[in-house]
Amino acid sequence: MALFRSLPRKPDIVIMDQRMPVKSGVDATKEILAIDRATRVIFSSADIHARKASSEAGAVAFVQKPFTLEELLRVLENALRAPAASTGKKG
Repeated sequence: MALFRSLPRKPDIVIMDQRMPVKSGVDATKEILAIDRATRVIFSSADIHARKASSEAGAVAFVQKPFTLEELLRVLENALRAPAASTGKKG
């Protein structure tokens, strides 16, 4: 989060994992979107139950692990086409 905050230009897309050492991906997604609503968050987890929480946190998409490169590219393309900040319920 410190790195994200420090970036003068925020990334268009963040690929977020659910399990991280300091905080959950859901909490980090909420923080990112509070800083910059234009950033699109693609959530990734092996736990399909994380899909609902990621969507509620504002993620534009969910990709279940393990995923193929083709699946990830499809999700990335769809996320880039979708308007930012208004797509939080997509999956």
